[in-house]
Amino acid sequence: QLRKLSTAVEQSPAATVITDLKGNITYVNPRFTDVTGYSFAEAIGKNPRVLKSGKTSPEVYQDLWQTLAAGQEWKGEFLNRKRNGGLFWEKASITAIRDEQGVISAYLAVKEDITEQKFSQQALVRAKEEAESATRMKSAFLANMSHEIRTPMNAILGFTELLLRDSSLSDQQRHYLSTVSRSGEHLLELINDVLETSKIEAGQMQLNPTTFDIRLMLDYLDSLFRQKIEDKSLTFIVDTERLEFVAYFADQQKLRQILINLLGNALKFTQTGRINLRAWTEDCIGSGPADCELFIEVADTGIGIAATDQESIFQVFSQTREGAQIGGTGLGLSISRSLARMMGGDIVVDSELGKGSCFRVHIRARAVVEAKLRPRQKRVIGLANMDERRRILIVDDEKINREFLQSFLAQIGFAVSEAEDGETALQIVETWQPDLVLMDVMMPGLDGYETTRQIRGRWPEIKVVGVSANVFEEAERKAYECGMNSYVRKPYKELELLHTLGEMLSVGYQYEDDHASEEGVSTATACFKPDLSLLAAEQVAALRQAASYGDYYHLLELLAEIGADNEGPLTEAVHCMRELVVKYDYEGLEKLLEAGGAPG
Repeated sequence: QLRKLSTAVEQSPAATVITDLKGNITYVNPRFTDVTGYSFAEAIGKNPRVLKSGKTSPEVYQDLWQTLAAGQEWKGEFLNRKRNGGLFWEKASITAIRDEQGVISAYLAVKEDITEQKFSQQALVRAKEEAESATRMKSAFLANMSHEIRTPMNAILGFTELLLRDSSLSDQQRHYLSTVSRSGEHLLELINDVLETSKIEAGQMQLNPTTFDIRLMLDYLDSLFRQKIEDKSLTFIVDTERLEFVAYFADQQKLRQILINLLGNALKFTQTGRINLRAWTEDCIGSGPADCELFIEVADTGIGIAATDQESIFQVFSQTREGAQIGGTGLGLSISRSLARMMGGDIVVDSELGKGSCFRVHIRARAVVEAKLRPRQKRVIGLANMDERRRILIVDDEKINREFLQSFLAQIGFAVSEAEDGETALQIVETWQPDLVLMDVMMPGLDGYETTRQIRGRWPEIKVVGVSANVFEEAERKAYECGMNSYVRKPYKELELLHTLGEMLSVGYQYEDDHASEEGVSTATACFKPDLSLLAAEQVAALRQAASYGDYYHLLELLAEIGADNEGPLTEAVHCMRELVVKYDYEGLEKLLEAGGAPG
């Protein structure tokens, strides 16, 4: 039995060392010799410190002896030095050997060479750091590219919109300008494809669900594509008969992006026949707001896709031979599928070469039975009430951007001033006292973030809207952290910019062929300055988020919970807020929560 145990230790794949109470080596097995280079004769009588490289922390040895003195097993790692000077890592387990009376008579160390494992781990760490560094560099490059390209695009598209407002233009001039605008939008889509792919790869893409009218979205797609489709002598059919609801809660922007890509592909690859856009819902669960499967299908009679290519077309930079000949980035379908899957759905394709293709998108969406939806979009021609003429300061180091905004906002009826840098902006704010500042965040010298901090510190009542060509969420987060009230991206979407200004300044607008005005703040309530000071910050945040989404039923649930917890002091406030909700006046509720009292 002793011979068997002795042989086991001698042939063990782990290095085995026994020392006396003073720490001098009394035994080592052959594996110790293989690893360290010290022979049996050279090791006997030596202290294991002969292996010390000076690169293991002194705290490790201190912990070792404290653990052994307490009669416990110690486990840890050493970076040691071999007889030839080479370094190696070993993982050790050291324990005391006790005699029959329980007295410590020696120490036993069993060690494993983990040098290759350590080097592999270090290589992985280095590779991870290099990959993260490359990702940061790529993100920085893309953010800079976005800013450099989107800034002139802002001027191109902005001034085109201004020119299209001119009623004296001939039909041919309008056609030319519309071509410039469409070409600019196409270039912007290509830029966005590259940026979207980068954000998806980096895990930076986020959902931003809102309550939207699907009819308006499909109307928009109709207006965007019908003329182009009919110019190719194709038939365009939009079918919504099987839609059970009008309003849905989902990420409208991403869904629209998917459909624009699919319709663009259908138009590109179809020369004769038709293109169909069809929407319907299935499996709607629940009474009131219902969780549904929302399906939208784009079918064409184009060139079709071979069965062998029908899955690969969803890969990044992948195109069929025909697609490569016509042109494109090869990113659209990959982005579209990623967005659909983020929204709890997918995209599938059914196609036959030479006969056409059908792309079917489905997402999870909450149907909102009763929701206050924005009216169909019309061109803004002025302020609803010129007595509400607000002062807006434009801060941008690009002269052409200031010129566009100055012309556009002055036409609407705002009083406008401009500054080319942060220092000038602060001087104008002090003397002119604007109601709102449109602040470019990227400027030399005093940038928009620091300028906003100084405005917020000295003039907290002034609204600041951040403006940037950077489409990454990090820029928007930084804007809110420095005190900005809102954030818009270049190139400006006319109605989006005006809607933001209307909300910030509480003004309404007059629309083309419409003498009615959309009020920025509702007064359709009998409530008068309810005291909201007793609401917890978490309750206010939850109410504001639900109001921004137009989530009718969730708002009623939140108000019921607040009313149950505060039957006395908050009764009037809950009653007032509920009155706004049942009238679908979500904007009025947001203003009420922001002001801490009744709107208006």
